[in-house]
Amino acid sequence: MIKNYFLVAFRNLRRNKLRTLVHILGLSIGIAVCLLVFHIVSFETDFDKFHKDGDRIYQVNTETFYNEESWKNGGVPFPLGDVIMDEIPEIEAKTHFYTLWDVKIAAPGENKIHKGGANIVFANNQFFHIFPREWLVGNPATVLTDLNQVVLTESKAKTYFPEMSPAEVLGKEMVYYFMDTVHTTVVGIVADYKENSDLKFTDLISMGNMLVEENRDDYAVDQWNSVNSSSQVFVRLNPNAKIADVDAKFKGIVDKYMEKERGNATVFSLMPLSEIHFHENFDQSGANKSVLQGLVIIGFFILLLASMNFINLETAQSIIRSKEVGIRKTLGSSRSQLVFQFLSETALIVTLSIFVAVFLSEMLVKYFRDFIPEGLAMDYLSQRNILFLTVLAFVLTLVSGLFPALILSGYQPHKVLKRDLKTPNGFSLGHFIQKNLTVFQFALSIGFIISVLVVSSQIKYMVTKDMGFDKEQVLYIRTPYLVPESQKEAFKTDIDNQSFVLKSTLGNDIMASSSMWTSLIEIEREGEKKEIGIQVKNIDENYLGVYKVDLIFGRNIRNVETEMLINQTLAKTIEFANPSDAIGQQISYSDREFTVVGIVPDFHTRSLREKILPLIMVYRPINSHTLSLRMEASTDLMAAKGKLDAISKKFFPVEEEEFKFFDETLAGFYKSDLKLRKVLGMATMMALIISLLGLFALSSFTISQRTKEISIRKVLGATLRQILYLISLNYMVLIGIAFVLAVFPAYYFLNDWLNGFEYRVDMPYLIFLLAGLGVLTICLVIVGIHSWIASQTNPAKILKSE
Repeated sequence: MIKNYFLVAFRNLRRNKLRTLVHILGLSIGIAVCLLVFHIVSFETDFDKFHKDGDRIYQVNTETFYNEESWKNGGVPFPLGDVIMDEIPEIEAKTHFYTLWDVKIAAPGENKIHKGGANIVFANNQFFHIFPREWLVGNPATVLTDLNQVVLTESKAKTYFPEMSPAEVLGKEMVYYFMDTVHTTVVGIVADYKENSDLKFTDLISMGNMLVEENRDDYAVDQWNSVNSSSQVFVRLNPNAKIADVDAKFKGIVDKYMEKERGNATVFSLMPLSEIHFHENFDQSGANKSVLQGLVIIGFFILLLASMNFINLETAQSIIRSKEVGIRKTLGSSRSQLVFQFLSETALIVTLSIFVAVFLSEMLVKYFRDFIPEGLAMDYLSQRNILFLTVLAFVLTLVSGLFPALILSGYQPHKVLKRDLKTPNGFSLGHFIQKNLTVFQFALSIGFIISVLVVSSQIKYMVTKDMGFDKEQVLYIRTPYLVPESQKEAFKTDIDNQSFVLKSTLGNDIMASSSMWTSLIEIEREGEKKEIGIQVKNIDENYLGVYKVDLIFGRNIRNVETEMLINQTLAKTIEFANPSDAIGQQISYSDREFTVVGIVPDFHTRSLREKILPLIMVYRPINSHTLSLRMEASTDLMAAKGKLDAISKKFFPVEEEEFKFFDETLAGFYKSDLKLRKVLGMATMMALIISLLGLFALSSFTISQRTKEISIRKVLGATLRQILYLISLNYMVLIGIAFVLAVFPAYYFLNDWLNGFEYRVDMPYLIFLLAGLGVLTICLVIVGIHSWIASQTNPAKILKSE
C-alpha cells in the first residue's frame, strides 16, 4: 500500500514538472538556510558544555561604576582570589589564574623562539580541581605547587619538542620571556580538549612565580582598586547554593576590603560557564547572541516562506485535482487514505529538496566564509545532523502538506464530478488562505529589502564620513613592548630614511582604534578642583602631522613631558567661555602638572557608534609602542609595505607583526555591520526568489483558469490594456497590503539598530517607498507577461466548445 502511495506520488510529480520544480527550488532554499543556521547555532552554543558539574561553575565578573558610566570586566582585583572562599561558604572550590600577553617561549637546545598569546597563564594546582584534564604524564596532585613549573598540552609539547614522546618531554626546561624571564621545568602533559572550549590554555606556569616579592607590584597582587582582565577567578558552588546569597556576600567583600570613593562603586557578580563564549574573554571577542537569534529568526522566516509557497500553490491548484479526488472516493477511498496519499507526495518533494539543499548549503558556506565560526565543519552525516534533517522533513511535510491535503480530500464526489465546486455564499477557504499567504510572503520580502537598503545607507555614511583626520596613505605597526627605547628610535630612524616616507610618529596607539586608554585629570576652576574623566593619547611632535590634524588654537606640543593638547569637547567640559581661554591652563594628570599649549578639533578616536570623549594628548615615550607613518601620494603601497616589513624583520627578527593599512583598520570597525548587510542581502535574495517563484507558478495557473473570461472580454471589445489592468489590479492590491504590513516592523527594527550609533543617517523614508515600488514592478512584469500571453490566444479556440 505504502509503495503504491509513493509510486502514484512520483508519477504525479513527473507529470507536473513546473509545479515540482517550483516546490523543490523553494523548499531546498529554505532547508539550506536552516541547515547552515543549525550548524552555526549548534557550534556556538556547544562551548564548554562537557565539564563535570559545569552547571555549578561560574566566572566572577567585575562591574565598575564612575559617575554615570560603568565598565564590565571579566577580570577581578587580584586579592579577591585569596579571600573569596573564606568570605563565601557557598563556594565549594575555586581557581585563580592570570593570562599573559606577548610572550616569547624558548626550549633550550631547540634553537627556536615561539610566540604565545592569551593561551599562556599563571595558574596553580586548584585549576585542575575545577577543570579536570586527561593526564598523559605527570602527577595531577603535585603539579604547579612549586615555583618554576609548567604543564603543557599534548599539541604544545609536540610544537616545542616535535621528535619527543610525552614521557621524554617531562623534565625538560622551558624559558618564558615577558615582563619577567621565567625558567621552568615541564612537570606534566595533558591531552587537548576534543570538545569546543574557550579554556584552551596550552602553557600553565606556576602562579607562585608572580607572587614573589619583586613581582607583586608589577601584577598588582595586593591592590584591590586595580581590575585587570588577565586576573580571572572561577568558582564551583555547592549543589544547594543560591546565587542571590553569593551576590549578597560579594557586597560584604566590597564593603570590607575596598576603599569607598565619591562617585565610585564596584560590583562583583557570577557569570555561568555556559555564558563565557558569548562575552569578550581570553583575547576572544565572543559570539554574539543577538546575531545568533537573528540568524534563527531569518532561517525560520525563509523556511516559512518556502512552506507558505508550497501551501499557496497546492491550494490554488486543488481544483485541477478535484476530479481525481471524486473518482478515488467513488471507487472507495476514504478521506484518511487520500490525506496520506497527498502527504506522501509532499514527503517525496521534501526528501528531494533536502538533497538539493545539501548542495545549496555548501554554496552558502562559501559565500559566508568570513561569517562562519572558525573550526566549524559541515558534517552532513553526523548523528545530530541526520536527526535534525529527519525532524525537519517530518515537520515540513506536516506543515506544508496537511492543509492542502485536507482541502483536496474534503471535496465531495457528486459535486466535483458535476464541476460544482462553489461553496455557499461564495466564500472559499482555499482562496482566502491563498491571498493572505501571498500578502505575507511579499510583506517579508519588502521588509528584507528595506532593511538591506537602510543598513547599506548607514554603512556608506560611516565609511565616507569625515572623521577629522586623513586616513589615506597611512601605515602603522605595533613594536614589541620589551625592546629598549634606543632600538625603537633606531627603527624609526631607518623608516624615516626611506624615500617614500614623508613623516613618522611614535604613540601609544593609532589615531582611531577599538582600544581606549581612559584616566582622570584635575583642574582648578574658580577656587575649586574639578575632576574629569578623559581619554588619553600618548603622542610626539609629529603625530598631528602624520594624521593631518590642524590645531584650532595654540601650538603643537614639543617632545617634552610638561605640555598637553586637549580637544574641543574637553574645553567645553571644563566650561571655558571661549575654548582659546584653555591655553596656558595647568592640568594635573598622573601626579604631574601639564600646561595646555594647544586645542585640537573633535576627531573620532573610536567608531561612529560612540560619542567623542574629552581627550588629552601628551608626550610619554615610555608608553609609545605604535609607529605610524605617512607616505608620498604617488607611492606604490604594496611595494612600500614589503620594504617596511623587511626593515621591521631586521630589527625584530622573532616578531610576526607586519605593517597594516590604517584605512583598512577603520573599515574593520564596521565588520559586524557589513556581516549584517551580507546576511540580510542573502535573506532578501532568497525571500524574493521564493516569493517570485511562487508568484510565477501561481499567476500562470490562475490566469490559465481565466482564459475563457479573457476571450469573452476580447470578443466584447476589451483592449489589451484593459485586460492587463483588470488582471493586475488584484495583485496590485495584494502588494499594497503587503507593503503596509512590512513598513511598521521594518521601521521598528531599523530605528532600534540606528539608535546604536551616536552618528547616524536620518531614517531614509524614500527607501521604503522605493522598495515597495520595486517589488510591485517585478510582480507586475511577471503577471503582465502571463496576462499578455493569455490575451494573445485566439478567442475562437477557447470558446469553440461553448
